[in-house]
Amino acid sequence: GAFAVVDMRSLAGTFSLEALDAMNPDIQIAMAELAVAERQLKQIKGRFQPTAEMKLEGEYTESQGSLFGGGSTVSSVDIGLELNWSIYEGGVRRSQMRVAQHQVEIAKRRIEQARDAARGRYVALMEALDKARAMVGTAGREQRISTERVVAAEDSLAAGAGSREAVLEAGLRRD
Repeated sequence: GAFAVVDMRSLAGTFSLEALDAMNPDIQIAMAELAVAERQLKQIKGRFQPTAEMKLEGEYTESQGSLFGGGSTVSSVDIGLELNWSIYEGGVRRSQMRVAQHQVEIAKRRIEQARDAARGRYVALMEALDKARAMVGTAGREQRISTERVVAAEDSLAAGAGSREAVLEAGLRRD
């Protein structure tokens, strides 16, 4: 039979680095870890931001009169604004921020490591594919040459210059 290998240029062209990133589970996990680390950093930053709370309370009371006097109506409205801002937290904020920033950096490095490993495997795969293609090409050439030898041995036999043993031997070498 005949040998065939997919054209490497068309195969290599289907993979971009972005597609490789999207297909690799290690990279996807590392990217998810980065998203979590960044979210935690934002939460820690948010805990130490100033807060404002506004309150509005209203009360309305009406009484009918009593034995000693007439009725009364009381209305009250309370409006309040409360601002909170931590002045001193004893280094907790700085410590938590440092830990969260380190987690983000670690997650970014994991992505780089996963990408490097995936790209290394991709390059090795393409090199192996190139070697396989060369081997298939060599096997195809050897088969073609063997077939030409069989035809030449048959032509020699038909011309009376060859022997059946030479045709048999050429056929065995081909197969």
